[in-house]
Amino acid sequence: MLQRTLLLLTMVMLLIAGTPHPQPAAAQEGCTIDTTLRRTRYEINAVLDWSTKVVQVTQTIRYRNDYDQDLTELVLHSEPHRLSRANVMTFRSAQTEDGQFIEGVTVDKLRFTVPLPEAVPSGCDVVVTLVYDINVKPLSDENPLGWLAYTERQLNLGHWFPTVGLYGYETAGEWYVPDRHYIGEQTAPELADYRVTMQVNNGPAGLQVIAPGTVSQAGNTWTMQLNGARDFAISMSTQFQKTTEAVGDVTVELYTYPTETPASIAQAMTDATQALAVYSDLFGAYPFERLVVVEGDFDDGYEFSGFVFVSEAWFRTWNGTPNHWLTIITIHEIAHQWWYMLVANDQARDPYLDEAFATYSELLYFEATNPDLVQAWWDFRVFRYDTTDPVDITVYEYTQWRPYINAAYLRGVRMLQAVREAVGDEVFFQWLHDYAHDYQGQVASPHDLWQMLPDADYLLISDIRSQYLRNGDILEK
Repeated sequence: MLQRTLLLLTMVMLLIAGTPHPQPAAAQEGCTIDTTLRRTRYEINAVLDWSTKVVQVTQTIRYRNDYDQDLTELVLHSEPHRLSRANVMTFRSAQTEDGQFIEGVTVDKLRFTVPLPEAVPSGCDVVVTLVYDINVKPLSDENPLGWLAYTERQLNLGHWFPTVGLYGYETAGEWYVPDRHYIGEQTAPELADYRVTMQVNNGPAGLQVIAPGTVSQAGNTWTMQLNGARDFAISMSTQFQKTTEAVGDVTVELYTYPTETPASIAQAMTDATQALAVYSDLFGAYPFERLVVVEGDFDDGYEFSGFVFVSEAWFRTWNGTPNHWLTIITIHEIAHQWWYMLVANDQARDPYLDEAFATYSELLYFEATNPDLVQAWWDFRVFRYDTTDPVDITVYEYTQWRPYINAAYLRGVRMLQAVREAVGDEVFFQWLHDYAHDYQGQVASPHDLWQMLPDADYLLISDIRSQYLRNGDILEK
């Protein structure tokens, strides 16, 4: 890395970068926690009334205080409150582990604050149980996020429960939750373990509950477990048709509707399996035993841990070619298993860290599987859109999707290609691999990304950084 001799300056840089890497604190006297367990663990017991589409949720959060000061509150990121206009979430109560009701719980946009009756010392667990309802609304202009909505043939639960915010990410000793916005994503979740029980009352015959991790069913109740994930998504339907294929030790499962042609299903499966193989080779091993791909009954696609949606529109309009949106969105969302799931980032303030990388991964997919289509991909995906906006924008600077995508996604691709051409393939691919390896399981910052380049190569691309980034000299500050 670059030689930076001023220790104080380095410490300031790290605070600005905001990537917390706390070491587990020793348990204080009286704490009986197991420090070998993951810091954040969720147990969710949910009952869905299919006739009303209301999910009654009891969520227990276990969070270990790995910091050197007491915690007096637990601050959560409540993504369901992104849909506040649709009144999706109704909070009922919060309790301590011994059943004491907690007063003074507040919600401010996405920030869900639970004051703790007693300060929790370093090395001890915070245990809080939340009770609330999720009123799943039909997909509409008022409720446009298909991953938390229902249609005639699908009900989806994505980002449907609060998750623990980041402690010390922005300012030491303080909680950080991104602000709410309606362009882009605003999540920055740390890894957690999830145990979810879903009981469905009044459900239709033949209902399938599709989720990542391990899933078992007993009557109208499904029990699911996923460890080391950023989130936990579920999709339900009576119409899913399942197609499976193995890629090494990983099983790819594709769930589609009977209306789709065998050829489009085969194309999506080919794309999914090849993308998994290509990205695993380039960036490191995929972290789960299953990869679930679900045809989403809504526009575009979306990524979750071990689980992605690909829009029904791309199956329906597939034209028989391997450079259609069906392929592009499938491989893009799967790339997020590395650039979001494996290495997370603040999607609101640093969206290029996952979106530019996932989009550039599309190019790498075509280079590896269909090199004759590389130029067509550039022309269709990137070159027909142009902007001079910096790549390192935030989502808060935009009120429309297209200009935001042009900057964070597509100009980000141009930047990465310029870096690749300047430093050469060997250095470039080692950079991506090392970044994915060294920051797996963490919430990375732009500082974390760029400091992974060797000193000489970081200096070599000075003009590129100045051209594409408004904070192009991030390591010198």
